[in-house]
Amino acid sequence: MKKYLAIVLFTLMGLSGGVNAAFVESATGNASYNLTFSGTILDVRPVWVWEIPDASKTAMTGLSALVINGIQRNGSTTFTFPSKDAVTLIHGYMKGISAMGGIGLTPVIKVGNDGSTVTMNGTTQAVTVVATGTISGTAVAAGTMRVNATAYLGGALFDGTAAKYFGATQAQTLLADNQTGFTTIYPSIAEGTSTFAQAEALLANQASTKISGAYSVSIDDYTLMFPSGSLPDTWAAIIPVTVTLK
Repeated sequence: MKKYLAIVLFTLMGLSGGVNAAFVESATGNASYNLTFSGTILDVRPVWVWEIPDASKTAMTGLSALVINGIQRNGSTTFTFPSKDAVTLIHGYMKGISAMGGIGLTPVIKVGNDGSTVTMNGTTQAVTVVATGTISGTAVAAGTMRVNATAYLGGALFDGTAAKYFGATQAQTLLADNQTGFTTIYPSIAEGTSTFAQAEALLANQASTKISGAYSVSIDDYTLMFPSGSLPDTWAAIIPVTVTLK
């Protein structure tokens, strides 16, 4: 018993001495130290792929406006294109799944010219861009092109052990039709919808598992306007789109 106690006491004394060895005496009581942090930052976000569909490019090429149909008001003439259906301005999806959600999975899409961009938020939003025109090749005063843009965000994830859709059906269909191996990744997937804000929250939630997302922006209600005194015979308008991840 005494031998055992002696070994224990010796061990404790040895440990105590080892701990105290890290301390440095200060005759004045003052001290100054620092602690260094280090590590790595890894980007494990799945790749998003994006496109403006060829069908949209074709649909918006060669639009014809008749002067007889123009509405004149306050020195400007406005033309509409009621026969033109809505088209997809841009859409994209995650090529693969993310093991978990995170704020950096969510795309932020801005539409419009510098200084007047509109950040898509799931509602129908008016976007106005500059329209340029010429008369017999000579530039005339600029006009505007206005469209209504609507964003759709959604995707699929696992709720426990069950696969489930979330967000807008437009985004769900885009993902299901394009992500390689979708039906294998999400077998027997259950229906489900949610708002744009709720879809953003699910993508950002670290508790979300095996999550994939898709995003689509459609435009319609096209309105062209030029000064009545210088209506061009040819015109063009470009709608810039930028995509970043949060």
